[in-house]
Amino acid sequence: MQAKRWRSHTGCGSPPKPSTIGSLPRFIRPGIGNDRKLHEQWNIHIERLRSYKKVKSGIWRDLAVRKRKTEIGHQLSPVLEQAEQFGVEMPLTRTILSMIKDIEEGTRQMSWDNIQQLKQLHESGKKASHEQPL
Repeated sequence: MQAKRWRSHTGCGSPPKPSTIGSLPRFIRPGIGNDRKLHEQWNIHIERLRSYKKVKSGIWRDLAVRKRKTEIGHQLSPVLEQAEQFGVEMPLTRTILSMIKDIEEGTRQMSWDNIQQLKQLHESGKKASHEQPL
């Protein structure tokens, strides 16, 4: 039954086995009474990430060190397309994608101002004002 439900929501085969998703939450969605469990799982995941030696993402290295385009469009566009099919608005994800594309094109600088803008968008609960089509 779970595989059928997974396939109908994602268009993919079976869901990943619990052993392949490590400490990530297992199909827990916020807002349906699992918030405490969700936060516990994220805290476990965060602690594991803190033990990693590399503290900068590959995206950050591509932009700041290698001065090359990232694969972010290939990574996030399918997620945004899926969200659109289900009527899920993802203003922060769309804004992050737009910001990274701007940095790649040289029309935006990497700075803490970008984080501040994302924080303000999150706190306002509004849609991104410069959403771009997929």
